[in-house]
Parts: sequence; C-alpha cells; structure tokens
Amino acid sequence: MRIAGMLWLARCLTKPEPQIQWLLPRHVVGRSEAKELHGNGRINALIVEDHSIVRWAIRSFLEEHGISTVGEASTAAEALDLAAIHEPDIIIMDLSLEDGSSIEATRTLSHDRGYRVLAFSAYDTPDCVEAFMQAGGAGFVSKAAPVKELITAINAAMDDRQWISPKLRVDQPVKKREEGKQKSDLSDREKEVASLIAKGLSSSQIADQLYVSLNTVETHRYRIFKKLQIHNRAQLVDYALQNGLLNTYPVAQNSPLPT
Repeated sequence: MRIAGMLWLARCLTKPEPQIQWLLPRHVVGRSEAKELHGNGRINALIVEDHSIVRWAIRSFLEEHGISTVGEASTAAEALDLAAIHEPDIIIMDLSLEDGSSIEATRTLSHDRGYRVLAFSAYDTPDCVEAFMQAGGAGFVSKAAPVKELITAINAAMDDRQWISPKLRVDQPVKKREEGKQKSDLSDREKEVASLIAKGLSSSQIADQLYVSLNTVETHRYRIFKKLQIHNRAQLVDYALQNGLLNTYPVAQNSPLPT
C-alpha cells in the first residue's frame, strides 16, 4: 500500500461516517461462545495485515469501540498460529499477504476451526468478494468504504450474520450475469492454471511460476471450479487427463481445493 493510502486510512479512522447496513443470513455459523461475549463483555479480535501502520490504525480504531486486539499477524502462517493460541472471537483479514493465500487461510480458519473471518481489503472486485465468501468468510469490508462499516460488519458477524459493503453487494449481481454468459470451456490461461493445480502446485508456487499475484491465481482457481462444476482436486485431475492438460497421473494428490 502506498504511504498516501496508509495516511488516508489513518485519517479515516478518526473521521465520523454514517453507518450503513446490508445483512444476509450467515451460511457458516461461528463459535457459539463468541456471541455470548458480544452481549456480556469485550470482543477479542485478531488482526491479519502485512502493513504495520494499517495494523496500528485498525487496532486503535477497534479499541475506541471497545474491541480488544489479542494478536497481530502479518502472514497467513502467523494468523493460523495466533488463532490457535488466542482463540479470537473475530479475525480481520487482509487479502494480500506475502507468504500465502489469505483465501486458503480463511478456509482453514472458518471451515476447519470454526472462526469468524472478516475481510478488510482493497482487493474488492466481485470475484475476490465471492471467492472469500465461498471460503467461509463472515463478511467483506472494502478499505475504500467508510471505516465505521468495519464495526457494523463485526457486530453482524458476532450475531452470525454475513455483512458485505453495500457498494460491493450492488456490483455483484451484474458480474454474475456476465459470468453466466461465459462458455464452460476454459481459457488458455485457465487451462495453464488448471494444469498446475492438477499437478499439485500450491497457489504461491503457481503465482511465482506465472509471475502473477496470489489473488489472480485464486480468481482463476475459483472460475475454473465454477466453469467445470467440480469440487475437489481429484475431479480436476480427471478433467485434466481427459482433456490433454496432463499426460500422466500426478504423484501428489493430497492438496484439497475449494468448492
């Protein structure tokens, strides 16, 4: 993030903004004890963000609203470790992390461990929002939105409701209609990514090999699974073998993939 953008965020944290709500039923229910804390005491948050000044700004803003920060992580690996140690009620996750995919970390934290994970990110395209929510996200707040939306989203998550910035929810139906017009055939780039996934490469390895960002790989991954209507890597391997993307069955077959 550029310095100007970070300073803007710091200013936003002290600027009062109107609170806007957009509530949806929660598909993945988080830990039940967290909701009790919401009613009787302070909420404990884990901040996952790779820029220290942004972590400081978020922490300061949360403290002003009675929310305690029990840990701060700058990588996906740290997030997984700190969540196990502190058992936060809410995890605030940036989508751009250097060491790995925040989408994969969210899937582990939400589906496997039952935590509420809320995105607070500048990567707010419809594809990124949908991929994050499919991974079990509790909500999505754009860094371009009024920062008070972060509190609204946290309160919604603590009540087991999904919350997405209104602007992003307005844009998503248009994107879905456009995707509905696409053919089921994969593009050349999607075939390339599908082949690498089928071979067992991680999102980080694919990003390095293709010289693209992790978020770009996650977007391709999501579109591939959606177009092919498959749910795991084994199904993708079968498709790759049948369509000439693989010549032999890969040795490594134990990397689960998103639905």
